[in-house]
Amino acid sequence: MLSFLPTLQQLKLETARAPLAAALALCAALLLVSAVSKKRQKSAHGDVAVPPTTLPVLGNLLDLVRNNDTLHDWMYENAKRCHPKPFVIRAPGRADLVVISTPEAFEDVVKTQFDVFGKGPGIHMRLSDLLGDSLTLLDGDRWRIQRKILVGLFSARAMRDSISSIIRKNARVLLGVLTPQAEANAAAADKQLDLDLSTLMGRFTLEVFMEVGFGLHLRGLEAGEPHPFETAFDRAQIIGTMRYTTPTPVWKLKRLLGLGVEGEMTQCLATINETVLSLIARAVEAKHSDAAAGRKDIVSLAVEALGDEELDPSLLRALAMSALVAGRDTTAQTLCWFVYMLTQNPRVEQKLRAEVLTKLPKLAEDAERGASPEESWLPASDDVQDLTYLEACLKETLRLYPA
Repeated sequence: MLSFLPTLQQLKLETARAPLAAALALCAALLLVSAVSKKRQKSAHGDVAVPPTTLPVLGNLLDLVRNNDTLHDWMYENAKRCHPKPFVIRAPGRADLVVISTPEAFEDVVKTQFDVFGKGPGIHMRLSDLLGDSLTLLDGDRWRIQRKILVGLFSARAMRDSISSIIRKNARVLLGVLTPQAEANAAAADKQLDLDLSTLMGRFTLEVFMEVGFGLHLRGLEAGEPHPFETAFDRAQIIGTMRYTTPTPVWKLKRLLGLGVEGEMTQCLATINETVLSLIARAVEAKHSDAAAGRKDIVSLAVEALGDEELDPSLLRALAMSALVAGRDTTAQTLCWFVYMLTQNPRVEQKLRAEVLTKLPKLAEDAERGASPEESWLPASDDVQDLTYLEACLKETLRLYPA
């Protein structure tokens, strides 16, 4: 019995050391994985900078979680620190994200070497349930084919005239919303009323591009309340963006089980698809009837252009969603920043106002006689081609706040 004592004591000692040994083994494994990962990343990206808070193995996962609500600010601070060189954001389970911040790099990515910098499978995985196989998510030949179809549709004279008419019609509604606000502010000079310009412009551009894409009149702008499609689409975009900062297995499991925001996403997609697919079905049914005459939205024109064997509802949905996504938010954001910049630069506002009233005298006449929104003259696209100062202001807005 006594002969076993050394063995028992040794066993107790080894047992006591087991947690320490396990911790050391874990650290060694992490360092090994980190070294291999860094070597692989260095060979792929060269000596590209990383944020100073980058951790072994975890990369910037904690940064993404900690700065979830201020992610753009965090990226801006790192871009400023590394400028003009790019930097890399890394996280387990996802491809490295290379952040660029110079005009030369932008041009290289989006123009000079566009075919080299593909969107990759990640964006399709996260957003295809919302956008389908739209132009926004595609690469290669599929991107080229869909782009060719869209360019052909937008190049048609009928579509250009239709877009101009749709913009003017909804601009008149927007004028009807803004005029009472301006009159109320003029009457209460000591207390200016707030205006939610972001919501207003978002609703205006949604009205325009839903009619351009699907021929649907939401009428949310004149009602002052969001259409169910608008609510579902806006929320679905937010949830789709949240997937970028949520580990892929987590949001996929939540989607499978219908939990949290992923359960909400399922409801949003049901609303979106019910609206969109019913409009597509109506356009297909109307193809060989008089009901199709005069319809100049993307879905209707695509139905007319494509043969019966090519009428895939998913393709029609993708084409219209491409126009909606590409045009709605970018236009709304640019208009908001444009108005904001005018409020910050009164001299520019006065000069722009002088150009508009000089080159479009009908607007000046309407202003003098106090014309109502319903009877006011609104310019068409051909009427604004000579407004060079307006064009310069819009381009400067886009330079400062790219959309």
